Amino acid sequence: MNMKMKMLTAAVTAALGAGSAHAVNVSPDGHGQVLIMPYYTVQANNETLISITNVTDQVKAVKVRFREAQNSAEVLDFNLYLSPFDVWTAKITDSDADDGGAKLITNDNSCTVPTIPDAGVAFRNFVYAGAGDFTGDAGDQGMGRTSEGYVEVIEMGVVKEGSNPAKWATHTASGEPLSCASLNGWWTEFPAGEWTKDNSKDMESPTGAVFGEINVINVEAGVEASEPVTVLDNFYTAPGDLHAAPGSGAPTLADAAPKESHVFVSGAVAVQDDEWDMAVDAVSAVLMSKKILNGYSVNPVVESQTEWVINFPTKHFYINPASAPVLEPFTNNFTNHASLGAGGGGAFEAVTAMYWDREERVPGTPDDPTLPTDGPDFSPTLPPECIPGVDPDCTPVQQPWALPYEVNVVGFENADYGSDFMSSQWASVNFALTDLEGKPSFRTGWAAIDLGPAFNSAGDQVTSDRQLVSKSGTVYTGLPVVGFMATILQNSNVGDGAAYASTAEHRYVRSIEPAVVEPR
Repeated sequence: MNMKMKMLTAAVTAALGAGSAHAVNVSPDGHGQVLIMPYYTVQANNETLISITNVTDQVKAVKVRFREAQNSAEVLDFNLYLSPFDVWTAKITDSDADDGGAKLITNDNSCTVPTIPDAGVAFRNFVYAGAGDFTGDAGDQGMGRTSEGYVEVIEMGVVKEGSNPAKWATHTASGEPLSCASLNGWWTEFPAGEWTKDNSKDMESPTGAVFGEINVINVEAGVEASEPVTVLDNFYTAPGDLHAAPGSGAPTLADAAPKESHVFVSGAVAVQDDEWDMAVDAVSAVLMSKKILNGYSVNPVVESQTEWVINFPTKHFYINPASAPVLEPFTNNFTNHASLGAGGGGAFEAVTAMYWDREERVPGTPDDPTLPTDGPDFSPTLPPECIPGVDPDCTPVQQPWALPYEVNVVGFENADYGSDFMSSQWASVNFALTDLEGKPSFRTGWAAIDLGPAFNSAGDQVTSDRQLVSKSGTVYTGLPVVGFMATILQNSNVGDGAAYASTAEHRYVRSIEPAVVEPR
């Protein structure tokens, strides 16, 4: 290696940070140790299809967990043991019961503990309803609440090559594992199975290289929407493994180790590495954003509908229980709110939102001569007197808004048309698109939701933005968020009608600054 190459390598290494290999980060390659699938639903004949893929020649022990949308209460949890190069598939569908809940169905051969019966397994309301030793929450207690939520997948470790459990989980030439029953036996308490005595027996550290897919499909409407999956890598690089019993509630996103984050800073050569007091803060840090950006189309001419899914996957670690002080960066605990209807529970995060149409216009004063009316012009042209969104002299006031849930399904609507593809009942939030006179307008364009400014219960902005502060004093402004936009276009003039779906992951604006601030 010549001297120039050595210097370049050293410079790149320094820019990326020496400790980055051991800190949790959002995987740029789409595979890793943790998968956050932002939304599932069984509302209005929707079903949700998921798959989890192991791209290694190792047997993987994976925790699969389903959380409901309002407060991230666990509604189903089991262990999945993936054979080398294995793909596990399943469907979330209506439970067929009168309670409006959801269930999981799979005909996949991969080993799960417990074994999923052919008829499927219904989701459970035990956690949020306060059954047994669970404390419950202030939201609706019925099974219907399980019909919407998201999926959390965490690699717990590698099953040691050549061990009995690795042999049992590995598919034979027939395409079936050698013995899922034997794997289940190791988790059987009576007589005491080996993993009930020592859950780390024949287990090694997680290595990543797991990816997943999730799709909302409506067969009746003839439309399918594929969701982007957020993948975290280097989530657990400490000695040992995360192997835990099915139904134990462990591991979670609060088990990152070490308590360090590695954030890729857009537009910069370097990255931001930080250490945290709480492990969940490391996960929140890599997901922190000050603004969410994406497009929308709500146009009756082309029968288009747009909904945004906005998921705060670590929110429940900061806001529960309701009797305890809420932790930054969030501002309100989960409590009952009459505005959300009977049994309506939520933890409101008041934010501001702004939107533009495709010609750069904003919902400002209609006759304001400083606002552009015709969009871009041909060159040469005179500069505008001021630019909305840049010059404060002609920037309209952003509208206050609120996101009450862990997962929020935001439907864009104007006075004559709206969005309802997801048909959300438990996580629905409306985004009104009108001009100052209440007329239908801005049917197509893009929007920005600012997660930085925080508000109190009276709607007044507090003195500082929402912040998460590292042990060294680095300030991350905003909230930890993932999600996507889904636009459905329909054409009722073609035979029995046609429908088309497109999705796009949210774009984000980060705010990370050194500051002299005491960490909590």
